[in-house]
Amino acid sequence: MHGGIRPRANGRVGAGVEDRASTETWTDDRRAWPAFAANAFDRLVTSGKTFAEFQVRNIETTLRNLKRELEQAHTP
Repeated sequence: MHGGIRPRANGRVGAGVEDRASTETWTDDRRAWPAFAANAFDRLVTSGKTFAEFQVRNIETTLRNLKRELEQAHTP
Protein backbone atom coordinates (compact mmCIF):
# COMPACT_ATOMS: atom_id res chain seq x y z
CA MET A 1 0.00 0.00 0.00
CA HIS A 2 0.99 3.61 -0.50
CA GLY A 3 3.37 4.97 2.14
CA GLY A 4 3.66 1.64 3.90
CA ILE A 5 0.13 1.84 5.29
CA ARG A 6 -1.59 -1.52 5.72
CA PRO A 7 -5.26 -1.85 6.67
CA ARG A 8 -6.43 -4.16 9.39
CA ALA A 9 -10.20 -4.41 9.41
CA ASN A 10 -12.14 -4.90 12.62
CA GLY A 11 -15.87 -5.45 12.67
CA ARG A 12 -18.16 -5.86 9.69
CA VAL A 13 -16.35 -5.04 6.49
CA GLY A 14 -18.56 -3.50 3.83
CA ALA A 15 -21.32 -2.36 6.17
CA GLY A 16 -23.45 0.52 4.95
CA VAL A 17 -21.96 3.98 5.10
CA GLU A 18 -25.00 5.24 7.01
CA ASP A 19 -24.61 2.94 10.02
CA ARG A 20 -20.83 3.29 10.21
CA ALA A 21 -20.62 -0.15 11.82
CA SER A 22 -17.36 -0.96 10.05
CA THR A 23 -14.13 0.13 11.59
CA GLU A 24 -10.66 -0.07 10.20
CA THR A 25 -7.36 0.25 11.98
CA TRP A 26 -4.41 1.49 9.95
CA THR A 27 -0.79 0.79 10.75
CA ASP A 28 1.49 3.45 9.37
CA ASP A 29 5.06 2.37 8.77
CA ARG A 30 6.05 6.03 8.56
CA ARG A 31 6.04 6.32 12.35
CA ALA A 32 9.76 7.01 12.23
CA TRP A 33 9.09 10.12 10.12
CA PRO A 34 8.84 13.45 11.94
CA ALA A 35 5.15 14.42 12.26
CA PHE A 36 5.58 17.55 10.13
CA ALA A 37 7.05 15.48 7.27
CA ALA A 38 4.29 12.84 7.39
CA ASN A 39 1.59 15.53 7.56
CA ALA A 40 3.11 17.47 4.67
CA PHE A 41 3.37 14.29 2.59
CA ASP A 42 -0.26 13.36 3.35
CA ARG A 43 -1.53 16.79 2.34
CA LEU A 44 0.55 16.71 -0.84
CA VAL A 45 -0.74 13.33 -2.04
CA THR A 46 -4.37 13.72 -0.82
CA SER A 47 -5.24 17.16 -2.22
CA GLY A 48 -4.74 18.99 1.05
CA LYS A 49 -6.41 16.55 3.43
CA THR A 50 -5.03 14.44 6.22
CA PHE A 51 -4.75 10.77 5.37
CA ALA A 52 -7.65 9.95 7.73
CA GLU A 53 -9.92 12.53 6.05
CA PHE A 54 -8.94 11.21 2.64
CA GLN A 55 -9.65 7.61 3.62
CA VAL A 56 -13.13 8.42 4.98
CA ARG A 57 -14.05 9.96 1.64
CA ASN A 58 -12.35 7.16 -0.27
CA ILE A 59 -14.20 4.43 1.63
CA GLU A 60 -17.56 6.22 1.34
CA THR A 61 -17.07 6.59 -2.42
CA THR A 62 -16.09 2.95 -2.80
CA LEU A 63 -19.11 1.71 -0.84
CA ARG A 64 -21.49 4.02 -2.73
CA ASN A 65 -20.15 2.81 -6.09
CA LEU A 66 -20.28 -0.82 -5.01
CA LYS A 67 -23.89 -0.41 -3.86
CA ARG A 68 -24.83 1.19 -7.19
CA GLU A 69 -23.14 -1.58 -9.18
CA LEU A 70 -24.80 -4.33 -7.16
CA GLU A 71 -28.22 -2.71 -7.44
CA GLN A 72 -27.81 -2.33 -11.23
CA ALA A 73 -26.74 -5.97 -11.54
CA HIS A 74 -29.98 -7.10 -9.84
CA THR A 75 -32.33 -4.83 -11.77
CA PRO A 76 -34.60 -6.89 -14.06
